[in-house]
Amino acid sequence: MSDILTILEKQGSFALPYVNMFLEELKAKKDSNSLALFYFLRGLKRRWDLEREKAMIDFERSIDLAKSKTIKYIAMAELMNIHRAMKHYQRAKKIYDFLRKNYESVPEKARKLVFSFLINFCLRTESAENCFGKFRSSLYLTDPLSIYYHTALGRQLISRENTRDGLKHILMACKIAKREKRIHSIIFSYNLLAWYLKNYHPLISLRLVGEALYTVGRYYENLERFYYIFDTMFNVQKITKDRKILLTAMNILDTTKNSKLVEEAKVFIPSEKEYHVDRKTRRFIEKNFRPFYKTSKMYGVSRTELYLVTKGNRKRIKGETIGKLLKGLEWSPDLPEPFLKEFSRKILEETAKSAVVTKEKFFVVYSSMLKRDRIKGTWATKLFNLDPEELKKRLSKFTEGLRFLSRISNFESSVEKARKELVEKFLKMMRKDERERFMERYFQVDERIRRLIDIYIRNRIRYRSYRTAIYCFERTKERELVRQFLCESITREV
Repeated sequence: MSDILTILEKQGSFALPYVNMFLEELKAKKDSNSLALFYFLRGLKRRWDLEREKAMIDFERSIDLAKSKTIKYIAMAELMNIHRAMKHYQRAKKIYDFLRKNYESVPEKARKLVFSFLINFCLRTESAENCFGKFRSSLYLTDPLSIYYHTALGRQLISRENTRDGLKHILMACKIAKREKRIHSIIFSYNLLAWYLKNYHPLISLRLVGEALYTVGRYYENLERFYYIFDTMFNVQKITKDRKILLTAMNILDTTKNSKLVEEAKVFIPSEKEYHVDRKTRRFIEKNFRPFYKTSKMYGVSRTELYLVTKGNRKRIKGETIGKLLKGLEWSPDLPEPFLKEFSRKILEETAKSAVVTKEKFFVVYSSMLKRDRIKGTWATKLFNLDPEELKKRLSKFTEGLRFLSRISNFESSVEKARKELVEKFLKMMRKDERERFMERYFQVDERIRRLIDIYIRNRIRYRSYRTAIYCFERTKERELVRQFLCESITREV
């Protein structure tokens, strides 16, 4: 029990494969404490996957079955956290009051973990001074729990317009997180610094949030829970007028279900051959391209089309027309939607041209994609076996293909870069003949198995262990499929 607590305390959700190992051992045991620990660990996994309702049920079962105070109290702390996240404040407060009152009864080995939940809950509901004054224990001043202290105090000082001192505390939290190797805290601190600096030092903010997203891609598979970092990047890129906002927008559509963020991101994604003309677009054309006879001569567009659009007699405008008008404009995130979409298409086309395609580069980009829509299955196999020039020609015909080629040219987001580097490091572990055999075999199997292999590849580098990477899969069948593939393709564990 103490082993898993130590791992969870240090690694958080990065401890997934170790949790799977413990769960497999616990399946054969039927005593109350083993069942309680089983439900606790399963609830933990479900919370990491944002399945809060199911996680709540598992934590409640764990509390009911637990005879061990250690399991009972940490399950209660997790349940309190779930209720807070689901905005069940009265239920969360009831558990919080109970744990605070009985804190002295919490076993020593679980005390730090429970305390971290208590202090975190308090900091989210009260001021830092009130919160820290309530605890007799000074654990919050010891590392790594002092991360919570510095973060909370920093945010509070900033809210009181003492930005300078507030940022010092958040920076201290970041330094402690790096020293203690607390991955999630590093990511959170980087993001927080980026958010508060965005209006003062936007370029520093851009670098910090880029680091946060790179770390997310380097260490985590489930990216949906980090949507708030994509949101920070999106806002910072608007301020800095960074054209890579297009990549962030694509990442948002690939990873999050946050409806507000998705709607904002769609504005930057090239999609149609014709665009709906709204009031903003009409006014923009009217203001920037009058007189139309000059615009018609300069850019080779139809004078009549521009006239009908601005008068409201034509509700749609051709993408080709917008594309020609771009020659007289500078990119800005404030442009009307049709202009942003066509600018995005132009950026992808330009970066795709410089792509030097090889089979290995095709595999690396394919395996590290966040989401595969059109380029997948048997068609991906055909593309892999094509001559490089023919492959480039085919991919240049649609948006996902242009994005694919752009990534071969290294025009990619921080998350995509991190995932690509993991695949490249994996391939370097093999000899040239093994690499070729591995890639050939990969494109012979169906898409479902490819996705399992993709996850294994990244986790093999993250955890630096074959066995640990295999246990990132919960189901025995999935582990066997990966083992079988490795045996058939390179005949050894790698």
